[in-house]
Parts: sequence; structure tokens; C-alpha cells
Amino acid sequence: MKPTTRRDATARGRALLACGLALLLALAGCDGGGEPASGDQKPPERTSWPQPVDGKLTTDMCDLLGPDDYAAAGALANAFDERTLERGTAARGLSCHSAGENWLTLNLQPDPVSGGLYYDWLLRGIGKNAGPPAQQRENVLPGADESWFSAVDRGHQLMVRRGGLIVGLHFGFLNKDIDHLAAATKLIGLVLERTQAGTTATGEPHHVTLTVTGRPAQPGPVDIQYLDPNTVQLVSEKGVTLPWTKKFDVAWYGPTSPGITLNANLSTPTLNKYLTCAITVDSKKLDDSEPRMSFTTCRGKISEAQ
Repeated sequence: MKPTTRRDATARGRALLACGLALLLALAGCDGGGEPASGDQKPPERTSWPQPVDGKLTTDMCDLLGPDDYAAAGALANAFDERTLERGTAARGLSCHSAGENWLTLNLQPDPVSGGLYYDWLLRGIGKNAGPPAQQRENVLPGADESWFSAVDRGHQLMVRRGGLIVGLHFGFLNKDIDHLAAATKLIGLVLERTQAGTTATGEPHHVTLTVTGRPAQPGPVDIQYLDPNTVQLVSEKGVTLPWTKKFDVAWYGPTSPGITLNANLSTPTLNKYLTCAITVDSKKLDDSEPRMSFTTCRGKISEAQ
């Protein structure tokens, strides 16, 4: 037998080392019967999502969207670290914010009528800061009752309503160069898939009744002016014959709920002719006035404590 040289021993040692490394790699790449190691497996997909509790939003619902969802939509966002519920017992509004001016907002109205009124109210406010008409689009999300996309101050925003749920998404400076419309529709689409909030009515809008009466019953033509809380605009009616009644529905605006003001005066002021007004909300008298000569006024604010 040929004697083993130092060179042979070195080669044999290298071969043994290579085999040992190969065995370690094989063991690391297998978990039992040849399956990938557990550390290489994707985490299980989430099967449940936070929902309203007793008909109210919770801060956990900010987790309806996460950084992975933004990434899959071609956008960038951190987890929402600022979560704010609307003040008051109703808790109808929720704001979720992360660095870079990324916002997710939710508002849960008790029924589709209230939802539509609140959606319109929001759009009137957003419209004041919206970009040119060429950057505005309506009805961009299939399956939603209403949707509106626009360039706004410091970013782009999509607002969507389904039933009583209104969802808003805002991209800030962290996402300047993305397809904002495609990303926003995909992300809000995920929100609507993950919660059924707003699809079942849990209440009604506020029912408002305004009345003006006279003494005598028909004292002559009357000019009436009232503040519409849905549009926050003054509405005027000239030369009205009494008694006069106006009924309309109002959304649940929470702490931002505008007041209601009602004024009435005789078109031609006359002695010994009196006017009286009243404001009723949900069958409860909000304000009324004592008879006043030629002029009367009532005012109040809807309570959101219910």
C-alpha cells in the first residue's frame, strides 16, 4: 500500500468538511419530511378583522389596513400610530394617521340616509380645497354607493360611502409618485371587504321640524330665514302665509353638529300682530319663543349624546 502523504491527508480533510457542510445545509433546509423550515413559511393570512362594538367604532379598526396592504397597492406607509375617536358617547368618527401624512378616516352613521347627508357635508368641505376639475373624479369604486377622488392640499384623497359607512383615504408627501387613484381604490376596497359596518341600519337620521305661527292666525305675509344644518347655509322664504312648517332630516354630525337658527318677521311690521316659532328634533322641543310683535327667533343645537 502506498504510504499516505501530507497532501493526501489534506485533500481527505477537505472532502470530509464539504460533506459535513452539505449535511448541515440539508438539515437546515428541511423540517422533518423534506418540508421547508418553519422560519421560511409565510405567516398565516388573517381571517378576522376588528369590527364596531355595540354599533360604535373602535381604535382597533385602524388595523383594517396595514403597511403590507399599502405595499401591495404600490404605496408606502407605516402602521397607524395616531388613533383618535370622536368625542362623545356615539363614537361615530375615527381618524388613523401615520408619518408622511397618510390618513384613514371612518365615520359610521346609523343608516344610509344619514350616511348620504354626512357624505355630502364632507364633500362640501373638501371641495373648498380641491384641485382643478381635471383632477376630480366621481364614482370610481365599484360596489360603493358614492365615491369621489381629488387632488387636495398636500396630497390626494378618495372618499367613499357604502350605506351608513363613509371611508376616507389620504396620501401625503410620502407617496408623491404613485398611481394615487389605483392605490386608493384598492385600499378602500380592502376596508369594505373586511368590515360589513354600515350595511345594516342601526337607527335613523335626526328628524327636524320648524314651525312659525301667528296671532291672529294669519297676520299677513311673513319673511322666514333658517340655517340648514346639512348645508350650513341660510335659506330664505319670502311672503309666507302662516302657519308655516318645514321638515327635514339631519345626519349625526357629532361634536361638529351645527346649530339651527330660525327667524321670522312680518313683511310689513304692524302693531298688535304677533309671531311665535318652535324647533323640534326627534319629537323633542329644542326651543320655542313667546309671542313677539312682528318678529320672532328660535335657536338650538342638536344633542349627540344619544
